[in-house]
Amino acid sequence: MQWEEEMCIISGSYRSGVGKPPRTTVELWCRARSGHSVTLLVNGLRPYVVIALPGKPRPASEADSALDYLRSMDWAVDVTPIGDKW
Repeated sequence: MQWEEEMCIISGSYRSGVGKPPRTTVELWCRARSGHSVTLLVNGLRPYVVIALPGKPRPASEADSALDYLRSMDWAVDVTPIGDKW
């Protein structure tokens, strides 16, 4: 089945499943231009966050101890330094 329509997102949420790595399902509730209500379920996304050290900007090399702390967390699947952002 194929359907094509313009939609706007009304609301969204996510659910994490158990496993290694955890499986995440993103739920998007939408309204189509034609008036139909649509729910999209997107499986397999890996959520991520970008974390900055508090305070004034510093070189990324100063973040090593903070990255080691994050790696020790059970919920952290992968911790990758990105580098200087500004």
